Amino acid sequence: MFLEKLKRRQGSESLTEGQKQGITLEENAMWRFIRKVRRCSKLVLIALQGDVATAFFGTSLAYDLRIVSEDTVFHIRCHELGLPPIGGLAYFLPLYLGWGRANRILLATTKIDAKQAFDLGLVDDVVATNDLTEVSLTRARELAHTHTLRVFVVSRAYSICICPIWKRVSTPKVRSSPQR
Repeated sequence: MFLEKLKRRQGSESLTEGQKQGITLEENAMWRFIRKVRRCSKLVLIALQGDVATAFFGTSLAYDLRIVSEDTVFHIRCHELGLPPIGGLAYFLPLYLGWGRANRILLATTKIDAKQAFDLGLVDDVVATNDLTEVSLTRARELAHTHTLRVFVVSRAYSICICPIWKRVSTPKVRSSPQR
């Protein structure tokens, strides 16, 4: 479906094999990275500043904690281009907001500023631009001292709730034909 929409956008009849492989590799690399972040035994923090593209907005939702500067703007341009949301946005956004609000955002919104993202619960902290590095490092140091058992229990609880869906999304089953 993604490739078909891209073909129509480019106005060409077909994509070259190199283009198809490039798109597939890019999507697979992003999902592999997201899976590594979600399966990490430690809490993972991300600090964002400035303009954040759709793919990186979706990827940031895989992190345990998100700290953004007050000038951060998340751009959602996929619907303008007629393409599906990438970077895990279509997967993670409904988990945070529910299907209704996520659909409204994915279908009609082009950008979300830092305050809106905080109000929606998509980021954990909004800090002054000049303080972003210092606040992020301080928070990371605090998290480093969090008891390992607490981190394990919290991540296990998340895995129990999300794991069945995550497995279906991340590792499609391949059916083998019956042998005769």
